[in-house]
Amino acid sequence: MCVEAVLAVCDMKTRDVNFDLIKVEGKVGGNVGDTEMYSGIILDKEFSHPQMVSEIKDCKIAILTCAFEPPKPKTKNRLEIKTAEDYNKLHQIEQD
Repeated sequence: MCVEAVLAVCDMKTRDVNFDLIKVEGKVGGNVGDTEMYSGIILDKEFSHPQMVSEIKDCKIAILTCAFEPPKPKTKNRLEIKTAEDYNKLHQIEQD
């Protein structure tokens, strides 16, 4: 498995291996026979819901290095509803 990992990331022309591209991750439990090699990225995430799938293949992933929330719009509009009549007017405008 180690040889397979080195051959996967080595540059045969320059005979150079970038060991930063190989990561060995240990998990508690299991035995040596359970060891597997994965090419690509593995996201270790807790299940949010019991019906979530445990493995997804050939998926597309966006890796963001910025905030995911869109910026809040800068508006200076203000809406005041003080009476039921104001609410009914607003409701009618939205319906129209």
